[in-house]
Amino acid sequence: MLKILFVQADRQSSQALKAALNPQRDEWEMCFVSDAEEALHQLEAVPQDVIVADLASESDKSVLARVRESFPDVVRIGLVP
Repeated sequence: MLKILFVQADRQSSQALKAALNPQRDEWEMCFVSDAEEALHQLEAVPQDVIVADLASESDKSVLARVRESFPDVVRIGLVP
């Protein structure tokens, strides 16, 4: 099963994304966090295959660089608002 970590600060957008991706729950193990630090802690605790980050702020943009350094095998996807 593919493990995907989503990073979205906006709670409403996060809820909408969860609802939209609900049909994939049998194929993807999804985790949703609200900021970069929480994402890094999650990656340390549970290995992930993919991280999808909303790039709305500078701290959100830096999370992908930090993931590249610490977890180079994780596929990184940035969503531009």
